[in-house]
Amino acid sequence: VNVLIVDDKADDILLTRRMLEAQGNYNINEAYNGKEGLDLINRQKPDLIILDLNMPEMDGFTMIEELKANETTRSIPIIIVSGEHLTAKQRDKLTDQVEVLLQKSNLTENELLEDVSQALARLRQEEKKRPRSDNIP
Repeated sequence: VNVLIVDDKADDILLTRRMLEAQGNYNINEAYNGKEGLDLINRQKPDLIILDLNMPEMDGFTMIEELKANETTRSIPIIIVSGEHLTAKQRDKLTDQVEVLLQKSNLTENELLEDVSQALARLRQEEKKRPRSDNIP
């Protein structure tokens, strides 16, 4: 499973990476801002994105808008892991666009792994429902 972690804090990326690697079945790429994340996604589409919101150059909100506007990246599940306290308006906007919103301050390994597992299971279910374009005559 290919996972992209996008966060401007190297320590947070390392912590998230270690949580996932403890499970042993994740291929992890990292980016330090939204622009770098989009560049990586264009080269290799991940199965899941773990995204911070407050980053330089391109923040997580803008990155989500870019991903959702693109047909090929629209369905990639996104898990927000952020230290930012969101307004009600920001939360409402994100609710329809991401799998789950997690706070860095009280993030547990079990919670992250469970949310990753559920997001990937939902993605597999969606892929089963979608007609396969390679079968069209």
